[in-house]
Formats: sequence, C-alpha cells, structure tokens
Amino acid sequence: LLDVFFTGKPLVKVKQRMMQYTDDEGAVNTRLFRQKVEQVALTREEKKTILNELGSPAAAHKLKGLVEMCISYLQSTGGNLLQKLDVAEVKLADYVKDTLLMENAVFGSETVKRKMKLKHIDSLHKALREFTVADVFENVHAKYKDTLDSKQTASLKDSAKALNLEVLLPLMQDVIAQTLADGVMSEKGSIADFIGWLEYEDSFLNDFPWFEKFPKQLLMRNICDCYRVLENCQSVTNN
Repeated sequence: LLDVFFTGKPLVKVKQRMMQYTDDEGAVNTRLFRQKVEQVALTREEKKTILNELGSPAAAHKLKGLVEMCISYLQSTGGNLLQKLDVAEVKLADYVKDTLLMENAVFGSETVKRKMKLKHIDSLHKALREFTVADVFENVHAKYKDTLDSKQTASLKDSAKALNLEVLLPLMQDVIAQTLADGVMSEKGSIADFIGWLEYEDSFLNDFPWFEKFPKQLLMRNICDCYRVLENCQSVTNN
C-alpha cells in the first residue's frame, strides 16, 4: 500500500514539537516553596538559552521532574517549624549532588548545570512547565474559563499599561493552576479580591499602588481569559 500511494510523491518537510505533556501541576506547590526559599526571576535571555540547550520538550520534561524533586525536598526540610531556608545562593547542581546524592543527574543544559542556583528554581520550573505543557490551565475547572466580552477586554488592555506584569503574571499563573482545579471557589467573586492577597517580596499585591489599576469588576469566571489577555499585552510590549 505504501508503494501504491506514496511512490513518486514529493517529500514534505514538517517542523513540529516532538511531544506535548499533560500538566501535572499539584505535584509541588511553588507558592509555599517561595515563602521558604528566597527566589529571583530568570531573565528572558537566560530562559531562552536554557530552552535552546535542552532542545526538546522531552529533555525539558526530564529536567522539570528533577527540579520538582528539589522543590519537594526543600519544602519538607525543617517541616512547618522552619519558615526560611538560607540556601538561595547554593548551586542547583551542588544541591542535587550533595543533598539528593544524585551524582550522575542529567540536566540537559550546561547553563542550568553551571549557573543555576536554588534562588532561580521557581522561575526555572515555570519556564519548563510552559515549554512542556500545551495548556498550563488544562486542569483548571471549566467554570473559570469563560471568555471576556469585547468591552471587558478593552478595559483590561487599557489597565494593563499601568500594571507590573512582570510581577503579576507569574503569581497569577501559579495560583490559577494550583488552586482552581476542584471548582470549590465561587466563579462570581472578584478576581482582584482573589489575587490581591498574593505575596511578592514580603508584601501583598494589594499594597502596591500599581495594583489599584487592576479592574475590580472582573469576575473569577473569566480569570483564565484575563490572564491570557494580560499575557498577550506583555508579549506586545516586549516585542
């Protein structure tokens, strides 16, 4: 059959990602982890370099598993009695080798192996998750996925100019993916009230003047679309 249908036909070159993984968010709670280990965000160039070195979602998924193992272990260290760990400057590779006793761990990226420290681990985890998962909100309950209407979208885009999206978007992504899977929270509540109590550098978002510009009328039923609109605004600004 192959000879009958394909002999003499021109070759077609297709570029596509090798694999998309389902999101296993919930295996680690990075919101709690950030309270225990001081974190610093990676730059866009650092993320780009790491992903280029990894080369494929398969390699990124493998590294993501290693990173999640580190997060889980760090989170459990000292239990609830120890609120802060003074390990932010420890190199990730050294922690994996000396604490997890994984001498032959494969990182898949020289940048991660040589430069990444535990203070970068949350940002690294986000970059790997976004690279390996088709939709980071796939496990979020459908009641939070209604689309904003055109008026709401326009209002949000206008407000986005005054928002610190570099701070806001990573926090939003985490809290949506990690807390809205079961549908317990009402979809009629205010998004601003929900995210306003997220912490950044020992302060709540409510404490920052720029957060006052976040539209108070937007409801939880639209939170996923709200995030995507803001993410698109950030992409346009960066380009």
